[in-house]
Amino acid sequence: MKIATLAFSMILISACSSSPVKTDVEEAPRWVNHPEMDFPATRYLASVGTGKSREDAIRDARRQMAESMVSKIRSRTEVRSGSKLNQNTEGKVSGDSTQEMDQKLNLDTSATLRGAEVKEVQEGRSGFFALVVLDKLQARSSLLMEAQKLKTKIASELDSLEEGGFGLKELKSARMDFDSLDLLASEAGSLGLSALVDRSELDSRHAAVEASLMKKVGSRTFFISTVEGDARFQRGLEACLTDAGVKITGTSGSGGSILLTVHEFSQHLSVQGWTKVRFELSALISDPSGAGSRVSESALETGRSRDAVLEMVFPGMIEKLCESVWGRIAGMN
Repeated sequence: MKIATLAFSMILISACSSSPVKTDVEEAPRWVNHPEMDFPATRYLASVGTGKSREDAIRDARRQMAESMVSKIRSRTEVRSGSKLNQNTEGKVSGDSTQEMDQKLNLDTSATLRGAEVKEVQEGRSGFFALVVLDKLQARSSLLMEAQKLKTKIASELDSLEEGGFGLKELKSARMDFDSLDLLASEAGSLGLSALVDRSELDSRHAAVEASLMKKVGSRTFFISTVEGDARFQRGLEACLTDAGVKITGTSGSGGSILLTVHEFSQHLSVQGWTKVRFELSALISDPSGAGSRVSESALETGRSRDAVLEMVFPGMIEKLCESVWGRIAGMN
């Protein structure tokens, strides 16, 4: 799922208390090896860092906190994601892959630890010590606010789909937002916090929408062929529609058809070696009875060669055309 750049846009979060720091006992303040004495683990998460400078020590503390927290979130998210991927569309995998989830978790430390505060910094003979602390109650408040926003957004997306919007874009967006809600729940769980919001109704509605739409798009088989132009667009559309639950066949006459036409217009520029290319892509979608409709996409871009331009515009054109074709298929009677 788009796979929604998600990422963590919330105030989040950190890790468990850091392991004891090896240092000269005489120079180390108490909180270096026993931060819980000042910041009880029932309320706070604490991490201690060291470095040659004040900034290095703070950075080290934040890094340790982030790494520990991200590791916990990843383990929780993979379990939840794996379960969800298996329950969609009768064996048809949909949702974020493990690789996509990992990309969401490869976060910039400063973004991850928004809300964590530097409580102590002290210089010793061998360098600096820093104590970074996160208040779990404040973190929960921020996570709850983010979860409520997502819940409202998901409800609106499901309203549109239930009203017959038949939008692959909306469906992908809802899936991504559900993944983001899962991440928030994992973050809360890693902090030892209770569930953020009741999502049972949303989950039930989402399952019903998925089942209904997948039944619509999966009830027919479509043959795709290129009438004119570069056949790479056909392969891209076939892959996208297959991922979205549409059954694609290599035999014509056994179901509906999608006929692609690709036109391209090149203009050589005065700058040596550069060219401007316009690609126009149209698809005629017909059901088994022969009734059909047409959708189209176009893109204009400049590059050092025609193939370079194609590489730039290809993903976006395929994604948009796929969404349009999928919508027409889902809306067929």
